[in-house]
Amino acid sequence: MKLKLKELFTLFNKKSNAADLSITGITADSRSVKKGNIFFALIADNDGHKYAADAIKAGAIAAVVQKEIPGVDDEKLVKVTDTKDALLKLAAYYFKKFKKLKVAAVTGSNGKTTTKELLAAILRARYRVHKSEKSFNNYLGLPLTIFGLDSGHEILVLEIGMNHSGEIKKLVSAVKLDAAVITNIGRAHIGNFDGKEAGIAKAKAEIMEGVKKGGAIILNNEDRFYKFLRKKAAAKKLKALAFGTGCKADTRIEKYALTGRGSEFKVRGISGNIKMKLKGLHNIYNAAAAITAAKFFGISGANIKKALSKFEMEGFMRFEEVKLKNGITVINDCYNANPDSFAASIETLKKAGYRDLVVLMGEMLELGPFAAALHEEVGAMFAGLDIKKFFIYGGNSTNVERGYKKTAQTYDDREKLKADLRSFVKPGDTVFVKGSRGNKLEEIISSLG
Repeated sequence: MKLKLKELFTLFNKKSNAADLSITGITADSRSVKKGNIFFALIADNDGHKYAADAIKAGAIAAVVQKEIPGVDDEKLVKVTDTKDALLKLAAYYFKKFKKLKVAAVTGSNGKTTTKELLAAILRARYRVHKSEKSFNNYLGLPLTIFGLDSGHEILVLEIGMNHSGEIKKLVSAVKLDAAVITNIGRAHIGNFDGKEAGIAKAKAEIMEGVKKGGAIILNNEDRFYKFLRKKAAAKKLKALAFGTGCKADTRIEKYALTGRGSEFKVRGISGNIKMKLKGLHNIYNAAAAITAAKFFGISGANIKKALSKFEMEGFMRFEEVKLKNGITVINDCYNANPDSFAASIETLKKAGYRDLVVLMGEMLELGPFAAALHEEVGAMFAGLDIKKFFIYGGNSTNVERGYKKTAQTYDDREKLKADLRSFVKPGDTVFVKGSRGNKLEEIISSLG
C-alpha cells in the first residue's frame, strides 16, 4: 500500500510530530490488525471505539475515531466527525493515486456479485485485474477494495450495493468509472422504498453519477425500467449499451439451452456457442451483461468464450451445488434472497429436473409492510415444483405455507429445524437452501454432513 501516515494526518487536518511512517493497510476489525495498520472505529452493529485501544496495542500506528479513547496517546488518534465518511474520504484520496486505472462497477437488484465475478474473469484475458472480494459492496467493502490497489493493477472491477436512496451516489463519489452495469431492477429492499420499484430504479441509477462523460452504462433492455434508465444516461451524455433478447441489443441473446450441467447460448457478434458451468437463464443474462462490459474494454469474442467456459462460482453461496460424502447433494443459494431471485432459482430448479428435492426456505428480509404478500407469492412459486418435503424457517413461514397450499413444515426454532432436517434427508436427496442473509442458513447446511 503506497500511503504515508503524514498523508492521513494532512487529509484530516491533524498536526503531529510523528515519524513519516508507511501505512501497511486499513482495517475496521481489531482482530485482524497488523503492524503498521490504520484502524477505523466504525459504528455499525457493534461500536468499533470499544476496540480502538486493542488495535493500537496490536500494532496499529493510528486509529481514526469520533469519540474519546481512554488510555490511548492522542498522537495516535485522528478525530473526525464521522468515521464512516472519513473512510470513504481516504479511499477517494487513495484512488486518485492511480491515474491510468480503468474502472468498471456493477449494481442491480439481482446478479451483482455473479456479474462482477464474470466480468473480472473475462477481463483477465487482457488486463491485470483487481476486484471486490466476495460481496464487498458497501461503505466498508468498497473502500477496503480500493485500498487493495497497487501500481501493477490496470483495471478495477467494483460491486456497488445499497439499501436506501443516496447510498450509491455517495459510494461512487470516491471513484471515476469508465463503465457501469445495472443488471436489473427488482424488489430487493422494497420495504425501504414504500413498495415502489421506481424508487429502486432511481436509487440504482445513482451509479451514473460516478461514470465519466462519454463512459458506458450497460443496461438490460428487457427490464421495465430500461427506457427510464436509458433516458437518464442520455441526459448525462453516457453511452448506453444494452444486453438481452431485443433486436437492438448490443449483446443480443439469440438462443440458449439449459441443462443439469450448466448452460449454452449464442450472442450476436461472437462466433459459435458460449458454454458455461453456471446454471439458469438468469446467469445467461448475467453473462450477457459481463460480455457487454468486456467488449467495451476491448476483449475479443474468442477470449470471452474461453473465460466463460472455465468460470466457476465457488464459495459465494449462489446456487452452488455441493455433493456431501454421505450421498446428499446441497444446492447452497443462501447468500441472500428476494422475490425475484427466488423466481430465478425456482425456474432453474424446474429446468434442471432434480429428483428427490427437499427445500429449506428462510424468510426474506427488508420487505416492510409487503412481507406477508411477497412471502405468499414465493410460496405459490414453489407449488409448481415437485418437492419431497418443504421446510420453512422464520417469521413469515405461515405466509409462505399459505401460498404453497400444500403440507409444509414451519419453524422458528433453529435447533428443532436442524434435527428434523437431518432425520428426514437421505442419501440421494437434493437439498435446495435459500433465504436472506440474516437467516444464516449455511449454519443449518453444515449440520447435514
